[in-house]
Amino acid sequence: MINVTNQKENKCLVAFENMILDLTNFNDHPGGKTILNDMKGKDITTAFNEHNHSNNAKELSKRYVVGKYHNLKEFTIEEIESINKDEDKCYITISGYV
Repeated sequence: MINVTNQKENKCLVAFENMILDLTNFNDHPGGKTILNDMKGKDITTAFNEHNHSNNAKELSKRYVVGKYHNLKEFTIEEIESINKDEDKCYITISGYV
């Protein structure tokens, strides 16, 4: 689950492979906006691959990358909230890791 602790608006953030995507303004999904909203805050990698998305869909996803993650480090919620007080930073958690 992705948590954005200083989120100012209702964003549709998902994890995909080693990227964080902001799909808030992606309105062209053939399955509709509801599917995207149901995946909000989740790692969509398995679902994406299980539904045999095209190479074009994978390339399209790159337009929505807002961050990448690797070598995740575990933080407490208090530590994340403290870091996120700096307006230039926004840490998110994925399954308890940042």
